[in-house]
Amino acid sequence: MMNQGIMQAINKLKAIRNPQQAAMQSLQNAASQGNQMASSILQNIQSGNMVGVEQTLNNFMGENGISMNDINQMLR
Repeated sequence: MMNQGIMQAINKLKAIRNPQQAAMQSLQNAASQGNQMASSILQNIQSGNMVGVEQTLNNFMGENGISMNDINQMLR
C-alpha cells in the first residue's frame, strides 16, 4: 500500500490544469536548489532523451517501492 504523502501528491496532480507546465516548473525549481535527479531529468528532456528520463524515474520509484501500475491505478 502506498503511503499517505504519495496519495496526497497524486490527488494534487489530478487538480492541475496544465500538468506538463507544472511538472517542468517543479523540475526547474528542484534543479535550481541543487537536486541532482531533477537536473539529470531536465538535461535528458532538453536533449530529447526520454528513455533516460524514464530510466531515472523507474529507478527512483523502484527504490521507493512504487510501480507504474500503482500510479495508474491511483489516477483512474
